[in-house]
Amino acid sequence: MPKAKENMMQRLPIFLFSLLSLCCLCVQAQPPFAFARPSREADLSFAQGGLLEELLVQEGEQVEQGQLLARVTHALLRVEQDIAQEQITLLEKRFAELEKLQAQQRLSPQEFERAKVDLRIARLEQTRIEKRIEQHELKAPFSGLITRIHLEEAEQALEGGPPVMTLVALDPLHIEFHIPAPEAASLRQGAPQQIRLDDERLLTGTLLFISPLIDPASQTRRVRVELANPKNRIPSGSRCRWVGTETPQAP
Repeated sequence: MPKAKENMMQRLPIFLFSLLSLCCLCVQAQPPFAFARPSREADLSFAQGGLLEELLVQEGEQVEQGQLLARVTHALLRVEQDIAQEQITLLEKRFAELEKLQAQQRLSPQEFERAKVDLRIARLEQTRIEKRIEQHELKAPFSGLITRIHLEEAEQALEGGPPVMTLVALDPLHIEFHIPAPEAASLRQGAPQQIRLDDERLLTGTLLFISPLIDPASQTRRVRVELANPKNRIPSGSRCRWVGTETPQAP
């Protein structure tokens, strides 16, 4: 092999290593960026399937935790609930009369105890019916925004089937960065952390989570920042850059 070619082959690994190092430096020189995402997201379905009787919200509507969103047909359960309530009313009147007799010692303890048990069983039956009705109702598990409704009224909602609607929480937002391991080692959970949006707004969030694991390929650690988002002013999907300590602006 000619000497010049041999020298070139010997220097090739050094050249490739230098090039790789230069690329790594260029990548690390760029501040990490990520995209804002909802802090919570859920596809909502009924615990009990049936005909979608009523949709009580629209896409884009803000809802509160526990708010009723939709219901499927449960007319028979309503009838059962009315019957149970009538029975409880009768048993309560009877029990009140028996209490008076008990006070006058004109009633045996066994009969009085039986009346108490009958009333307790009737109330438990009413609770059971109410729980079954709740399975036919869809309520918001957390406060947020309805981003999509997948079914229309009078369509069949299947138990364990496709979701009825999608709910997301946009206040706060979550942003997950991949930070070089040496820098991530100096971070502390709960500490303030500043980010910059593409429109150059500088905002302060809170370090919610710092992964204890280092990615072998990139030598980075996953870091989650929580960012307050009053009135949903920052759209989900906004590009965010990790920055140092500067004076932040309001969202």
